Amino acid sequence: MQVMFFTADRGGCGLYRCLMPAIWLNKTGLATAWCSYSFTDKGEQVTDYKSFYSKELFHRAEASIAIPKTTQDVLNTMSDVDICIYQRQSSEFALSHMRTMKKAGKKVFVEHDDWLLGNITSPYAKKIFKEPRRREIIELMAYEADGLIVSTEDLKRFFSEFNDNIYVCPNSIDLDLWRWKDMRASVSIGYAGSHCHNDDFKNIELAMWRANKKYQLKFMNFAPDFLSGYEYIKGVEIEHYPKALSGLFSIGIIPLRRNDFNKAKSSVKFLEYSMAGIATIAENWGPYQCIEDGITGLLVDGDWQDKIDWAIDHPAEIEIMLLNAQNLVFRSYKIQDHINKWANAFGITNNYNVTIGETVCLKN
Repeated sequence: MQVMFFTADRGGCGLYRCLMPAIWLNKTGLATAWCSYSFTDKGEQVTDYKSFYSKELFHRAEASIAIPKTTQDVLNTMSDVDICIYQRQSSEFALSHMRTMKKAGKKVFVEHDDWLLGNITSPYAKKIFKEPRRREIIELMAYEADGLIVSTEDLKRFFSEFNDNIYVCPNSIDLDLWRWKDMRASVSIGYAGSHCHNDDFKNIELAMWRANKKYQLKFMNFAPDFLSGYEYIKGVEIEHYPKALSGLFSIGIIPLRRNDFNKAKSSVKFLEYSMAGIATIAENWGPYQCIEDGITGLLVDGDWQDKIDWAIDHPAEIEIMLLNAQNLVFRSYKIQDHINKWANAFGITNNYNVTIGETVCLKN
């Protein structure tokens, strides 16, 4: 079976929602999977992340777009493709392309990792998806697709009014990308993320000022606009992110304002922190309720300063929680464990079994 991922971005969403499942569909032999940034070119049958990291995949798409092609040209290019997956697409061309592929007898799926049809609280996403026609296209593609693939149960619930055939394929960790799980930083509080989270930090503004006076604060790639006197670490290209994050600070915070947009998010930041040797303190809301409070991390219901103080004062307990969190990732969030969910969504029933040799356990 040939599976075609039409990738929407070159960042974390593209990696987790297209490249990673495509690579592991190929590695496991469950399907032949391709990734492309162009609707008129098949891109590459990916078996590693090299072309994604080097932007070769993106440049190939640019070259393809520069060459005019007819509908028949595109149908010929995609003739052996059985399934098309459209990652977070909202353009007229994407809608037309999906309809053409469906008319040609191919199964078409739409993939979403964010809830873009409600009140969008991310400034970047809001700027792009505020246009009514973009939202209409997202709805139309959701209605007309053979199925939807989402990252969380809450996203499934939100999209259920548009389509009954929805599969939850959680964000997963590729262990090959995280080789520094044993690195530890000196006692410090930190955050690593995109520029879309200022509103989340406004929700804990007072706790941040208090923590900034008492402890070493580090921010990677983003820092709240109301704070000063912290250590800022410049963001890195995605291929360098696992190593750059590992051991960067000892306790990672994840504030979230409680709304539908954040409720639909995945727990990927907790997974990344854990694999980077960073313990987690997170809002007791939505995606981070996968954390068992006091066992795999700390959950917060308004008491941010108390939880931060406790974590700083109890390094031995925090280390145990971190090891528990890492074991949770190894046990339940590996891509090897979740690739079958992608395969099942596409109707592939010969599931991949993780062998003993591929199962990795941390020493306690």
